[in-house]
Parts: sequence; structure tokens; C-alpha cells
Amino acid sequence: MALPEDRRRVSADMEARRLQVMRHYQIIDTGMEAEFERIVRLARSALGFSVAALSILDGERQWFKARIGLDMCETDRMVSFCTHTIEQSKPLVVPDATADTRFCTSPLVVGEPYIRFYAGAPLIVPEGAAIGTLFVVDHQPRSPLDARQLAVLEDLAGLTVSALVDRRDRLKREAELEARVAEAEEAARRSAEAKQEFLALAGHELRTPLNAIMGFAHLISNHDAPLSSDQVRDYAQSIGDGGGRLLKTIEKLLGFVQCEQGDLKLENEIVAVAPLLGQAVRQMTPEAEAGDVRLEVAPAAADLTVLADRVLLFQMLEQMLSNAIRFSPRGGLVRVSAARHADGAMALVVEDEGEGMDETALRRAMKAFGQAHSGLTRPHEGIGLGLPLTKRLAELHGGSVSLTPISGAGVRAELTLPSTRVDPETVRLNA
Repeated sequence: MALPEDRRRVSADMEARRLQVMRHYQIIDTGMEAEFERIVRLARSALGFSVAALSILDGERQWFKARIGLDMCETDRMVSFCTHTIEQSKPLVVPDATADTRFCTSPLVVGEPYIRFYAGAPLIVPEGAAIGTLFVVDHQPRSPLDARQLAVLEDLAGLTVSALVDRRDRLKREAELEARVAEAEEAARRSAEAKQEFLALAGHELRTPLNAIMGFAHLISNHDAPLSSDQVRDYAQSIGDGGGRLLKTIEKLLGFVQCEQGDLKLENEIVAVAPLLGQAVRQMTPEAEAGDVRLEVAPAAADLTVLADRVLLFQMLEQMLSNAIRFSPRGGLVRVSAARHADGAMALVVEDEGEGMDETALRRAMKAFGQAHSGLTRPHEGIGLGLPLTKRLAELHGGSVSLTPISGAGVRAELTLPSTRVDPETVRLNA
């Protein structure tokens, strides 16, 4: 036989769970609702009583969600009849409260509302907890309810539980919808801000080299004195540099638009990785030397190959290298390596010794129209499409791009492509 303290502990645990379930329904202290008012009116008229109510019991009180013939809106739980009702699974019927030792001294019996007869059914929700009652009372003692009346009371209690469950589910759906709407609005706001910033950055990145091209062209065509060959060569070099920068910006814009619209098709071929690394490093060496950055290539296995579009794979690697060079300090080192994972996937890794980024900046750098640093005063050039474009191209290959901070300083960029790839026509790019 269980000890009294054990029983009390079990009872306390059950009550704690009951209260948790009750709060989940978000019903207590809410306003009038027509459905519950109708149920209370039905209970009074169908059973022929002067008072009917729907009560919800929290830890210290019983609160009336709907009531008719009753002036008070709540009572102390300790003196309520309903406290006893929720402790059982069947209706509680008290024909004469003055003759029942449990209730004869209750303030609700010796004072307003002078309850004499009580019949209440527990509201047992699907979670198995009784969170309240549907009850009728009279100011005069009455005979116990007959079988038909008990069935009506239990049926109405069942309707009340169904209404409570429907209400809870509706509130949940509304809350989820509100959350989705708020999330969508926030995403739209962030997207609008990012696109607005992108337009400003794109305009800046297009105008700057264009102004240089026009400026040096003007110097050549409108110079009063003949230009020396060195001057012409310098001006031509500046025009070429500006044109190259302008071309890269336009290519990124067009490439990103093609990816977004699904117009980019892959040309499948088996690509040897080692020669590709060498070609990319040679291509990027002038840019690295201009920034006083060293490029270091780890030898790749001669038989390391990957199924990919050679041109786009080169473009992805070139972008990763360009990004690493751009963010490296003078005298810094950029390391490039390639290897095959245990699952057969091929990974290209580029590591720099830049200032590093936190997780927030890394996530921003991978988003379209985003840069690790925003605004026209950002420390590095670019429109924030290089890495997002690389990510899109990797996804089109069935792969991925990840950025992780390196302990101390720097960032590790890894492009992973699978050993096998589905038909690119079936690939859907992630937003």
C-alpha cells in the first residue's frame, strides 16, 4: 500500500500536468465566445435548471468561461464543487449540499449563491486531463439526475471539449500563420534592403571603372601636347584594367541572372583537377602579386578527376581564389588544395590569412546581394554576387560551397562536388 506522502506526491505531479495542459488551451481569462455561451444555455434549458456554467480550474480558482443565472465570474477553488468533479471521470451529483459533509460549510452553500443542488461533468481533454467542468446548480435540493439527464450532461460536456480542442487548434494555426507572415515580411524587408544596397553597389562598381575608362580615353584624345609612348601605354593599361573590372562585374550579373532563371546548362565532361588548379593559379597570379599575396598549391593526385562543366568549374575556383586574395593582407598566403572524400566526392579548398569573419558575416557573404561588409564604405570591392554565384553553380552540379572561420585568422572555403551527379535538368536550385 502506498504511503500517504507517496500519494500526495503523485497527486501533486498529476495536478502539475493538469495545469500545464490547461494553460496549453489558452482559455482562462479570455472574453465571451458564442459557442460556449450556446452550450451553457442548452445545458440550462435541456436539464431544467436556473443556473448553468462552464468553469476552468487553475491552481487557486475556478473561473467561469460562460455562465447563465450566476453573477460571480470566479470563486476560490478550495471551496468549489468543481474541484471534486475534476478528480473523477464521471459526473458528480450532489442532491442536497446542506446534507453533504464535503460542502455543507462551503461559503457557496451558506452564502451567495446558496447552492443546494449541483451536477457537474468533468471536461476531460484528449491529453487525459480534466481542465474544467460543465455544471448546473439550483437553489433548492432536488432529486438526482436520471439516466437521460446524465447522458445529456455528458454529451454537452463532450461538445464543450470538442469546442475547446477546435479553439486550441485554431489558435495554433493562427499563431503559425502569423509567425509565417511575420517571417515572410521580415524576409521581404531584408530582401528589399539587400537589393537596394545591391543596386547602389552595382552602380558604384559599374560607374567606377567606366569613369576611369572615359577619363583616360579623354586624356588620350584631348591632350594638347603629344603623349609619350610611356604615357599612352600607362593610359591604355588603365583603360584595359577598367574594362576588365567592368567585364567581370557584368559577367557576374549575367551569370547570376542565368542561374536564377534556370537558363544555365551544364556541359558534362571528366575534368582532371590538377591541371585545372595550375591554370587557375596562373590566371590569378597577377592579381595576387598586385596585392603582395602569395599563392601556394598543394599537389593534387594525377588521377583526381570530377564530372563537371569545365568552364563553370574554373569560374568557381577562380572566384574562390579572387575572394581569398581580396581579403588577404599584404604579405599574406593563400593555399589551394584538392582531395577526394571517403564518399567519393571531390573537394577544392582555398584558405586565406585574412582578417577572418564571424558566423553572421560568413552567412551574409553567401547570400545574394550580400557582402561580409555592407555599404559603399566597405573595405573591399565587389557587388556581393561572387560567392552566391559560386554557390548556385555548385548546386547546379549537385554540390555545395561552405565557408568556415580558421582558428586565429582567415577563412576556409570548400567547394564539394559529388562523385556522381543527377541529370542537371532535374536539379532545383535552392533559394
